[in-house]
Amino acid sequence: MFPGRLRIFCDERLTAALPAECTREWVGLASDALAAAACGAAVAEAERGGRVLVVVRDIDGGMFAEAATLAGRLRLDNLHVVLAADEPALLVRFGRDASDLPWGQTSTTTVSLTPTGVGHGSAVDSYRGAPPVHLAALGLGGVPPWPIDAAAAPRAAAHAALAWLSEREPRLLAVHSDAVWSRIPDSLAKLFALAHLCSEGRRVAWLVPDGTRMLGWLDALSDIGARGLGLKLLVASAALPSIDHLSAIAGWWVTEPADASEVGAVLAQTLDTEDSMIIALPRAAAQAHRGAPWSPGSGRWIATGDAITLACRASSLASAISARELLDAAGIAAGVYQCTSLVPVPGHDLATAAARGPLLVVDVDDASRGIARAIAGELGGDRRARFDAIGAAPGSELTAADIAQAARALIARS
Repeated sequence: MFPGRLRIFCDERLTAALPAECTREWVGLASDALAAAACGAAVAEAERGGRVLVVVRDIDGGMFAEAATLAGRLRLDNLHVVLAADEPALLVRFGRDASDLPWGQTSTTTVSLTPTGVGHGSAVDSYRGAPPVHLAALGLGGVPPWPIDAAAAPRAAAHAALAWLSEREPRLLAVHSDAVWSRIPDSLAKLFALAHLCSEGRRVAWLVPDGTRMLGWLDALSDIGARGLGLKLLVASAALPSIDHLSAIAGWWVTEPADASEVGAVLAQTLDTEDSMIIALPRAAAQAHRGAPWSPGSGRWIATGDAITLACRASSLASAISARELLDAAGIAAGVYQCTSLVPVPGHDLATAAARGPLLVVDVDDASRGIARAIAGELGGDRRARFDAIGAAPGSELTAADIAQAARALIARS
């Protein structure tokens, strides 16, 4: 029934029904997420003449409707789903006559799927159908080769960079501008399918639409990061969950560049790696950089000063710089350190700054949920006596005067 190459995605509870020689992918994933990830495999296999089989107990609820919509829009007639709840099982091919029709089931056939008790097939957590991707257009040294408009907002800078690369790199899938993928509704099923494509010789970057809230994506991101899939998600800084939430998901780097030049440096580095990466894009640029290369886990010294260090992220950089100017006018030399990397925070640089003098963390919202807690975890007990954090109370805005006042208070008690 399935000539040629066959890929298998099987619910963990049904593996006894598989022949011992079968290899199944995305082990341990829930049935609906398996169907979604299998869409990515089916896209790759459509070019090779292969087929993809998903073995599940049911197709009710969850992501199955999203996966079926995805399969229909992509016209994946090589994707089949076996419903193993009944005997004999039902073989279903998801299909649509047109993308605007409700999803349904076509080409239905009954097949035998009986537990054999002999083996459960072999398992692979992450499938690699191709070697790691290297985008030759990126060049060497982490310096972006595309032209950069230094005055552009971070999101516009990212869009322009990915457009430039897409024209030169057929293996780069810029989801937001792709003729097919950009028309597919944004969903968790789409997220899983794109993540799987990262293992098929594609570099996938998705400039997620403004307004998307990522809190509901955390479980999916954990599944993706645990498998080491090099998906690049570019999201509005305002859409990020708290740093506490992001730190708890395995396998992901999270970074927040401050301006167009730093966006270029981050993209030039991350697009040439197999790392799972979330790039947060502030609404407005705090222009402070001029294209120096960036490395994961690092930050940047914006200004130096011996009296106190103001540590911030890109979203609070403009406020920190303004506070430094107020302190300088009062004769207080304050340094400003921007944590470009949010997960993990640049622990070594921050610990060094705290050893030298007081360290005040300037957060964009409630400091108890932001980078302040992560930074505190990097500091020894003796250094925490000279550490404090300030963030905006709910419904209020943090001003430069607030930061300067907190800095003077910390210096006074240190």
